[in-house]
Amino acid sequence: GYDKVGLYQQALEHHSHALAVLEPIAPELTASPLNGVAETYLNLGHLDRAIEYSERALEVMGDAPERQRERSTALRAIGLAMQRKRDYAAAEHFFRRSIEASDAYGTSLNLLSLGDMYLELGRPDDALDAFRRCLEELGPGAQKRSRCQALIGTGEAELARHRPQEALRALRAALGTAEELGSPVDVYRAHHGLARALRETG
Repeated sequence: GYDKVGLYQQALEHHSHALAVLEPIAPELTASPLNGVAETYLNLGHLDRAIEYSERALEVMGDAPERQRERSTALRAIGLAMQRKRDYAAAEHFFRRSIEASDAYGTSLNLLSLGDMYLELGRPDDALDAFRRCLEELGPGAQKRSRCQALIGTGEAELARHRPQEALRALRAALGTAEELGSPVDVYRAHHGLARALRETG
């Protein structure tokens, strides 16, 4: 909860406390708090620390099939850290490894990450493909925030392809979902994309 609202010091304290409680009694269950620490360090921009804790999570969980979600989370965190280090080949490698270890929800998150990275690299066709695959993977009962982010990404990819009408369709759908969720960051991104698309249409 603290991670989601940006109170990273409190998040780190709680993840670390969970880790300290679990380590002596059930070390095989520490992957979740280790991933939590890694996510917080990622949010704080401490990329090497994030990678360190993600690698520790991968080490403690081994190959246990019931740890699928934790494995996917750790691999994606390393991918995100590598992307921010601008090591895009390594980032893509870890996102794809995470997809191999993921359920449908984890796969959708990795496709979002790949789409964002392809936009950053100036590859809008690849980005659009990733966002469309994400929407297909999510299905009708999807988590609304992931669907919203995939629609925003679709709009941004269409803008990069100079197709403002297609961008408008995706971004209007995204805005409705973002407003319903009460997510100010996604509302902002949708409005920003809509403004760019409308300017392009005159």
